[in-house]
Amino acid sequence: MAYNLKNRNFLKLLDFTPKEIQYLLDLAAELKKAKYAGTEQPRLKGKNIA
Repeated sequence: MAYNLKNRNFLKLLDFTPKEIQYLLDLAAELKKAKYAGTEQPRLKGKNIA
């Protein structure tokens, strides 16, 4: 399930539900896996991720 996280900042854990945090962790794992597999999509082009 995707969550609407547009225009939200990750300043503290209390700003997100446990399901939203799990979604972000799963998404990060997918992005990392795609990067190392060479199948990365340019959907985050021009975005800053810390």
